[in-house]
Amino acid sequence: MTEPPSTNVRWCLGLQSIGVRALTADETATLRRHARAVLGRLLRLLVLLVASPVMLLGSVLLVGDGLQPSWQRMIPAAFLLVAGGFFLPAAALLVARDVLRAWRAVRSDLRAGTIEQFRAAPPADDGETTTPPPTAEDARVHSIDVVPWSRQVLLLNGAPPERPLTAEVYESAPPPGKVALYSLPTAIAEQLPETAAGDGRIDRRRLTPNETVELATLARRMRRGSWAPLAIQAWIAVIGTAGVAGLIKNDDWATRWPSGILFTILLASGIIGLRRMVHRWGLSRVIDEDRKDAWVLVLHGQSKGPSPIEVLPRSLLLWSSAASPSAWRMTSVRGRPTKSST
Repeated sequence: MTEPPSTNVRWCLGLQSIGVRALTADETATLRRHARAVLGRLLRLLVLLVASPVMLLGSVLLVGDGLQPSWQRMIPAAFLLVAGGFFLPAAALLVARDVLRAWRAVRSDLRAGTIEQFRAAPPADDGETTTPPPTAEDARVHSIDVVPWSRQVLLLNGAPPERPLTAEVYESAPPPGKVALYSLPTAIAEQLPETAAGDGRIDRRRLTPNETVELATLARRMRRGSWAPLAIQAWIAVIGTAGVAGLIKNDDWATRWPSGILFTILLASGIIGLRRMVHRWGLSRVIDEDRKDAWVLVLHGQSKGPSPIEVLPRSLLLWSSAASPSAWRMTSVRGRPTKSST
């Protein structure tokens, strides 16, 4: 059974995707040069591969053939052993993994032969844009073209960037478009602070079905996998508490103060981690309430910043700003655009 096509909209730097086009010859040549440059990074492995055995040899020479080498020799020998035997090989594996992953991504872009276009405003049904075209003095990003796999930016405001750039591509529920707006009930309006509307007005609208599904997904993501980190933070807090309690009971602070500092740090870290996990769990429950209510507040006519601004009424999280989704809603994606791109 095939899954229905995604109805999400793709975004990059706050700009909405308007679809894909074929790569030009110059853009293909740029990607090929980038692929060769990525493989050139493998030369860094030579430094790591040479440094690792040199450090191991230095460790052996420092220890020598003595049965009881002095600590002046043991400390640098142990450092060279750990660095040459563990850290440098691990760094070499990470470099090789990143280089091969980046090279495969560029090759996938070359095979696909397409690039995704992001614009400040998608064309309306009548073919006109919803915002006026930017002027020459406008330094803001109003258009960006990104290849889907390596996320390389090939065009920025219609011109190639001065230096290599990458950009994250995200997905969210599509903007609601023209929907019905409702005035706030008296009970809700009376609870808002007097300065909430600023120099504009506050309405509310219904969340679309796609936005409701997105809220449910975001709430589940906040709770997903939270039990293991919660258990780890609780265990750290228990160890810190037991250590501090033991030192206080035995009055060993004078002789074991380094252990006391360590246990205090563990205790503070565990408490902070537990507080963060509990807050995340509680926020997910409030977002569930926003999903069940299926309302969002709409603030119009704000002179400072973009307008309109949409806010979830219970969690008070920013939902969108000038029809662009807020950052916390974004789900990073990699690969070819879905068929929902307009």
